Amino acid sequence: MPISLVSSRHARVQVSEPMTNPSNTRLDQHIESFMTCRPNILNLLKDTAMCKAKPEGPLYRGGILRGKRPASVGGSSSNGNISDSGRSWVKIEGASSALIRASLKTENETYNCIGNVLARPGCWSFIKGGFTLNSPSNFSILYFENSDDREVNIAVASTSLQPFSDQQWRTNQQYIINTKRKRAVTVHVSNVQGERLQGAAVTIEQLSKDFPFGSAIAKTILGNLPYQNWFVKRFNAAVFENELKWYATEPKQGEVNYTIPDKMLEFVRANQIIARGHNIFWEDPQYTPAWVRNLSSTDLQLAAVYLEQVLREGFSHPYANGIMLWTALHPNGCYRMCLTDNNFQNLPAGDVVDKLLKEWKTEEFRGCDR
Repeated sequence: MPISLVSSRHARVQVSEPMTNPSNTRLDQHIESFMTCRPNILNLLKDTAMCKAKPEGPLYRGGILRGKRPASVGGSSSNGNISDSGRSWVKIEGASSALIRASLKTENETYNCIGNVLARPGCWSFIKGGFTLNSPSNFSILYFENSDDREVNIAVASTSLQPFSDQQWRTNQQYIINTKRKRAVTVHVSNVQGERLQGAAVTIEQLSKDFPFGSAIAKTILGNLPYQNWFVKRFNAAVFENELKWYATEPKQGEVNYTIPDKMLEFVRANQIIARGHNIFWEDPQYTPAWVRNLSSTDLQLAAVYLEQVLREGFSHPYANGIMLWTALHPNGCYRMCLTDNNFQNLPAGDVVDKLLKEWKTEEFRGCDR
């Protein structure tokens, strides 16, 4: 049954059973979410799409929480004889959305983020995560809380926890690799008449890799054959270090030069290596072209016009496969660049974006035979 927690900002679950750490026990660990409280956007998009009318049953049949039923206490916490944190379903009220994170405080350590999910009202969102227990603890508190200062009500359901030793976790990793990353293949060898040949010797050579695994490269790779051979032998993906940043492509105002990154792209494409896009602009002054820092206030007010030039340059460049704007909206305003005000009324930069989106949109055309 769901545990309704009428918390203004966070829910608290008291953990009173001992937690031990045989071989640095991993508790349903998911590396992408337990390291920090910065949300992994890919997981947030995936998990937000998993917002369901009813919560599913607990994984591992509850694990070590099986048969334990915590109850709501004090309006803001749920106390019960439970051990640790694992996976849960959460639902919110009082906000259009909220980044809910799970945190754990033991006798000796505080885990500020062991999982997070972008939750919406009216449906249940799946929150997952974990941590490595470095020392035993006889008493711990698990928090489900909103990541900002807004007041929201949080309900929790189907909480589960499954501890793993390092060896168990590695065994599970290898099982997933074998079942998800590999496939069994049956090879039949026949002659030109289609008759199967018995005892034929078959040689298989891997020509490409499906899973992107790469590294950053710099312009030092150009003309450096040992570096190129070393890189190509290992990686099938690359990202440029600084060569696509604004201060590198336009060190002087109006003099745009992509010669070096173009040569780097020629190298990676010649070797069937994919290149990930990179940010063009850093807000830190030390990474901004000197001529930008010397612009007058009037010039800076024309930045929206320059934004259009930058977007057109990116859209017209043959190697650009997409553009990402760093324009996330937060309760106190936008994060880096504002497209709208808090009422979603366009600012000058937003007008530029809408203009280009309309211009680049594929329109419906009708023709006739003659």
